Amino acid sequence: MGAGPRWTDVAGVATAVAGAVAPEPPAASDRRWAEAWQRADADLEDGWEPSGLEEAARLLWGTAGAAPLVLGSSNVVRAVDMAARPAPVRAHANRGLAGIDGTLATAIGLAAGVGTPVRAVVGDLTFLHDAGSLARGATEPAVDLQVVVLNDGGGGIFASLEYGAHPDRATFRRFFTTPQAVDLAPLARAYGGRHTLAELPALARLGPPGPGSGLHVVEVPIDVAEFVRSRRRLVARALDVVARHLTAGSQDS
Repeated sequence: MGAGPRWTDVAGVATAVAGAVAPEPPAASDRRWAEAWQRADADLEDGWEPSGLEEAARLLWGTAGAAPLVLGSSNVVRAVDMAARPAPVRAHANRGLAGIDGTLATAIGLAAGVGTPVRAVVGDLTFLHDAGSLARGATEPAVDLQVVVLNDGGGGIFASLEYGAHPDRATFRRFFTTPQAVDLAPLARAYGGRHTLAELPALARLGPPGPGSGLHVVEVPIDVAEFVRSRRRLVARALDVVARHLTAGSQDS
């Protein structure tokens, strides 16, 4: 361990490592370029209409309160990244944007470790992949965990990626979205928890988990088709906004 950052060369392929580079004041053209990107970003945000998924992410972030927040991978953490506003939220996630292994186990471990209620926000596949972690040993203490499942019936993220254009819709649906139709209510009860089916407007009234609340699974239906349409509109608008602002920025330089 050292007092400063170290060069990491895990593969052992580096033959030379340069020292620190002294910063220089940005040139005028660099400042104009950065300002053009900032204007484009502000323009894009002003005209953005969030999908139901992103609106759910915004509401859940805004109502987290003091409870630590554990974010699932894939669409969930991306939606929070896009929709959330700066707030004093203690957020945790596994492996950034990819990987769903052990997300509920992480949330349970966090609740047990810090001794406070925890909110976890996950997709349905992430929930089902790790639902076994909700099983509590007969001699283990209970934790206060609110699990919000944004349920789009499978891996909805793939519908917004290049795989979504696959011409064989049956093949795409089976092998890419891995659709599921599990009834989460009896599953939650089997692990000793409560289940609530909440439409999007109800999330604004969903408070953070409190002491003694135990396990509470909140299921929120998400329309994946609406999400895909929203994402395509956003991409088209982003291309237009960037073209306008960056073209103007290059002409100014």
